[in-house]
Amino acid sequence: MQPAKKRPADELVLAADHALSLRLAEEAESLAHDLPAGVVRCRVLNDGLVELMLRAGSVSGFGAREWPLHVGGEGVGDEPSIAAVIGTAVRSPVAVRFGVPLPLDSVDDSGCCDASFWEADGLREQPTLRAIARRAVEWLEAPPGDDEAGRERWLEAQALAAAKTATIASYRELALHPELVAEVGVLQPGWFADPAVGRLLCSEPSPSPSGAGSSSAPAPSGALAAALSLETLGDDIFSFELFSPSFCAALAAEVRSFEATTLPRRRPNTMNNGGLVINDIGMEPIMTELTRRLVAPLAEALYGATERFGRSIDHHHSFVVEYRHAGGDRGLDLHHDASEVTLNVCLSGGFEGGGLRFCGQFGTPAHRRLHGVAGHRVGRAVLHLGRQRHGADDLTAGERLNLILWARSSAFRAAAAYGYVPPDGYPKAAEEGEPERLCLSKSNDGDYEERVKQFEAAAAT
Repeated sequence: MQPAKKRPADELVLAADHALSLRLAEEAESLAHDLPAGVVRCRVLNDGLVELMLRAGSVSGFGAREWPLHVGGEGVGDEPSIAAVIGTAVRSPVAVRFGVPLPLDSVDDSGCCDASFWEADGLREQPTLRAIARRAVEWLEAPPGDDEAGRERWLEAQALAAAKTATIASYRELALHPELVAEVGVLQPGWFADPAVGRLLCSEPSPSPSGAGSSSAPAPSGALAAALSLETLGDDIFSFELFSPSFCAALAAEVRSFEATTLPRRRPNTMNNGGLVINDIGMEPIMTELTRRLVAPLAEALYGATERFGRSIDHHHSFVVEYRHAGGDRGLDLHHDASEVTLNVCLSGGFEGGGLRFCGQFGTPAHRRLHGVAGHRVGRAVLHLGRQRHGADDLTAGERLNLILWARSSAFRAAAAYGYVPPDGYPKAAEEGEPERLCLSKSNDGDYEERVKQFEAAAAT
């Protein structure tokens, strides 16, 4: 079979532009009033994108927690144009993605369900929101097929999911600030540096139909961007005051408190040795609210005109990173993030050095040209595109703790997972001119050693 033809990200078909997604979203209100077994809530997140909240399976397995399922966006699989030529069907009529990646063979790292999701009788030919919900519940309640090896993998995945849920439940009993790890995330005005911003972000939820949950719309994106008094640090890089010192101290103390327990923990990524995935300790709901009310509207206001995914941010991977001048990571090599948009907030003071260095955007001709260095201050945030090359300069004294929220788009992640668009959004362009020494990455540049020798030779003359 021929590979799917790649398209630039500006041709990404989002849920709001996808006829089937819009039709399925029209079914959400009816479904919310007559929920199938295993579905506890149903709501429309934005045009054409539906969130189903599932709770199904054994209480000692997948049923130990709720699983968000996002339905909407272009179906993944073969391009329709290619399918017509080679005589195959488009494998997925609409994108279906678990908001929290399910540890199953048929779900990828971004939570996207593969072609096997549509193997139920008639589901592909006549997809309805109810049928999609039932199919997802089936995946949580029983292993697929009669394959013994597949059954073992399903049981292992269920045990892993249950263990993570048990860790969160255990820590909720120990939390210093229970509101940070509550099952329902609610932002509080006092958490924010500017009371006006706090009021914008913390509007009271409005009543909604039974079964649909309660939710209020985020603040208008333009009003929020204006209230934050954004400082431009470079192309598509913005800085602003966000959290109050007291909230930063509370969040940092909660992380330290968890680290003092014997509960299992997961480090943020392959790059950082210090830090913690805070979604895994019960902060996923509060970070989801921060994504919905702050990051998604900002992404729309700041990137919506130039980035196709700017108006489709709907989920996140959230963690803290820790740098120490003595006995830990002092800094971090230049890299770009596995996100569409990244929010970075400093939580602690009392350190020296450790600036956030920015170079060009990955894939562009100037990706190894210096844009500048942002200093860190308690409560101050930096927002940038995930593909912006950046790194943490070494600390020269003290310790630094930062909150990192990788904001992502279901529509983009689904399209990238199946080859509709390049994983980083845009094809790589040829580099123009010579790179700058401060923008070379030892971990990510294949010509690093060669370039360093050139700089050393030039300096010697």
